[in-house]
Amino acid sequence: MSRLIYTILVCAMLLNIASCTLRPRYSASDIPQLISALHADDEIKRAKASAGLGSIGAPAVSALMREARDADAKVREWALYAVSQSIYDAITDNPELSEQLREMLIGALNDESMPVRYEAARAIGNMRKDGKPAIPELVRAMDDDDWRIHYICCRALWCIGAEGEAINALAGELDSKYGDVRGAAVRALWMTDGDASAAVPKLFETALGDFDISYNAAEAVYKIGISDGQLPEIINILYGNEWLANTDSMYFSEPFQDDIKMLLSRALRYDDPDVQAKAREIITRSGEWGETIIDAGAQPAGGVE
Repeated sequence: MSRLIYTILVCAMLLNIASCTLRPRYSASDIPQLISALHADDEIKRAKASAGLGSIGAPAVSALMREARDADAKVREWALYAVSQSIYDAITDNPELSEQLREMLIGALNDESMPVRYEAARAIGNMRKDGKPAIPELVRAMDDDDWRIHYICCRALWCIGAEGEAINALAGELDSKYGDVRGAAVRALWMTDGDASAAVPKLFETALGDFDISYNAAEAVYKIGISDGQLPEIINILYGNEWLANTDSMYFSEPFQDDIKMLLSRALRYDDPDVQAKAREIITRSGEWGETIIDAGAQPAGGVE
């Protein structure tokens, strides 16, 4: 048995060595050759050159910035892809380069080529906090006709930390017919650095009705919290939703169900007879599930106040 294990370990080591040997390692001296390959007719060669330039990192950035303005859209696309792979390390402790790259990428968000716009938004997101000054431009880019740009802008805002006008824009993306867009928007709202309270009703509705992203939407609601002022709107959403049609087959998580019970408990003592009446009706309609509603005097443990 020990001999078999030894043989397996040796084979694994040899395979690892072989993979390292086959994978080319590039340095700054390879930049001219790789830049030239970006202009090749062969798309595979362009892709490999882009990956190589991205692996070199900061030393390749200046050359890539020039290529990002090339007349050939494919060259611009692959140059920006390489930038997106190396941008975070390149701008670390280099605010001047960070500003130059950000301005270049903001301009590329208006490129006539969709893939170029896509890679520009991706690269801005990979700047992390240094990408924050580009938030207004990312929001404007979300008016694009192509759903893929909506997705990558949501993802960029997720990486940067959405705030300000981006919150409403992300809430609007929760109505997208594309699941990838909705999922990225929810994550961006979940990870926001700003006040996302305006998005809570839409997030709550999404948590109830969108199976694919229910969990993340519910977690976002929990993190942000539901204010007393929003409680009537949230109760109206519950009241008009079909989520209680079959409580035995609820697809959302038990923690979210507990949050709903907390909300109903709050509603029972809310200073509005209409809110109280709707909460009681919801509890009655829910049957056995409603029998476990927390006592009206209870307080929640976290974000659903």
